Amino acid sequence: MSLRKITCLAVVVAVLSLVSTTAFSASLHNKPQPPLLISIEPVQPGITPTNIKAGDVVELRIIAASSLDADDVRIQVDLAGGAELVLGETVWNGSLIKNEEKTIIITVRAPAHGNGKIKARILIPESQGASFSAEDVYVLGVQPKSKPEHEHPVKKDSKGRDVIEYR
Repeated sequence: MSLRKITCLAVVVAVLSLVSTTAFSASLHNKPQPPLLISIEPVQPGITPTNIKAGDVVELRIIAASSLDADDVRIQVDLAGGAELVLGETVWNGSLIKNEEKTIIITVRAPAHGNGKIKARILIPESQGASFSAEDVYVLGVQPKSKPEHEHPVKKDSKGRDVIEYR
């Protein structure tokens, strides 16, 4: 083979390799998104589950979105574990257009004992061809787990393994 043919072949292989690598990496960045999303967050900035105490009244924002047009959408909010609804609606029915968000604001009281749970669910029923749903849970008054006072923190090596020290 002549040097010219080998050079042309090398260029063609390099271009094909570059095109296939670019197409593969582009497909990784365009992962399919779920058709429905829902989240629960406090309206007031700085509120976290750990700083909600028994009996506190908290305003929560439930944000639902659909990545497709849907004529029949249902949002259901359930309270459990002693969480009490103070203000707001726990059910919404309606339609959503693609990438539209629906926001529901509710006010809840944290239970006197334990951790109250707020569960929000968005549903497109099967009557529209396929059924989709998504849910989120927000726990009121989650306290960080504390270690016993007598327990010493475990040292870790550079790979995250426990280091045992003998004295």
